[in-house]
Amino acid sequence: MRPYVAAVIGGDARSGYIASFLEAQGHRVLAIGLDHLPGRRAPETALSCAAEADLIVLPLPATLDGYAVNAPFSAAPIRLADVLGAAHPGQLLVGGKLPAPLLEAAAALGLTLRDYLERDELAILNAIPTAEGAIEIAMRETPFTLWRSRCLVIGYGRCGKALSRRLAALGAQVTATARSSADLTWIQADGLNALATSDVPARAGEFDILFGTVPAPVLGRDALAAVKEPQEKLIIDLASTAGIDLEAARAFGMKAFHALSLPGKVAPKTAAGIIAHVVGRMMEEFESSKI
Repeated sequence: MRPYVAAVIGGDARSGYIASFLEAQGHRVLAIGLDHLPGRRAPETALSCAAEADLIVLPLPATLDGYAVNAPFSAAPIRLADVLGAAHPGQLLVGGKLPAPLLEAAAALGLTLRDYLERDELAILNAIPTAEGAIEIAMRETPFTLWRSRCLVIGYGRCGKALSRRLAALGAQVTATARSSADLTWIQADGLNALATSDVPARAGEFDILFGTVPAPVLGRDALAAVKEPQEKLIIDLASTAGIDLEAARAFGMKAFHALSLPGKVAPKTAAGIIAHVVGRMMEEFESSKI
């Protein structure tokens, strides 16, 4: 693919690595909103310069408040409206976890804005650093080994699969849950114990560590209240909206964590490499669509 100009706007440490990966591939990179990122070599660029880019890369998540770009290393706030104002229809704009109003505003301006978090290849690969981060928390917060520990993984989607398989490789006794009979059969086929998600409230007390990956209510206050020796339990919920009542769990004496955005925290370089790869694929597809 021909070299192009990419504007990397805002973001955490992953954005710095994304910029470096794109530069290593021979593309020219404009770093915007990375003023205070440690180790950033190039001088920062004004947002107005984004107009000359072929590709605009927003972070994951693109925004925390729906108003400004998620840009913790920026010297000044960057408004999403200003980003759209600096863009033009000939560009590809990408970002992660894009809110519906932003997508609608971009469409109204004739801009091509796409969410890379919705790409299967990113979601699948992103589950790997998420699983490793969850395991790191479990190792740090327990006085026992994962080997022979009784672990419950609620949900057997991308993250649930990656986590369950790694826990099993460490010698944990892994039970994974699912709602459909097909997924329950896949759990058994993978050599794990299977449990219907609807049975989690009645069985939660049997496990040492509970990992949540389902962004819907699964384990509430009443079920948590019945857990014996709660101070011996650890809960790690990885879902964007916790499916376990973490506040209730803490009130009953359990250690409970809502572990969000783990790839960017525990493995920013790997996470950035995944994003850069997917963004590159999206750019190739966009360029081909114009031929």
